[in-house]
Amino acid sequence: MPCAMTRDRDEGLLDAAVRLVDRLTRKAVNFDLDTDALVEETGRRDTRRAYSTIRGVLGDLGYEHSQYSGYVSKSRRTTFMAFDDLETLSHELPWFSACCKRCHVTTVLPVAFDWLAAHSMAGEARGDEDDSGDGMAARGNSTPDDFPRDVRREDGRDDCRA
Repeated sequence: MPCAMTRDRDEGLLDAAVRLVDRLTRKAVNFDLDTDALVEETGRRDTRRAYSTIRGVLGDLGYEHSQYSGYVSKSRRTTFMAFDDLETLSHELPWFSACCKRCHVTTVLPVAFDWLAAHSMAGEARGDEDDSGDGMAARGNSTPDDFPRDVRREDGRDDCRA
């Protein structure tokens, strides 16, 4: 069992590492709006305009639309900066906080892995036939060796472990 001094040092190192990663990474913002509340707050049955307005404000704050109600910062930001951006969004669009059911800020790691692209390329490399009619190669068991070099980690490792 480690002594309290060792545990405190280890926790301090972990805290420092978390703060460093927080400063060096981009952030993702994902939210879920209550569309019934949105209609009530904005007075419009068509919610597309509200989502378009959110997209414009977040775009001005340095975020790019990733999917549905998800945005990723174009540059590195701390979590507190992302929270501040959401406060700005809520200030500019007061109905946002009234309609928001949940909103998460997450860290975007510098290593991303597009599973679908890798899986598709692995199937093509194996010569899997597309007999489903959906334009996708047949699903099979693929191994890291099946993945072309350009979808593997740059350091040559095949897994996502650090």
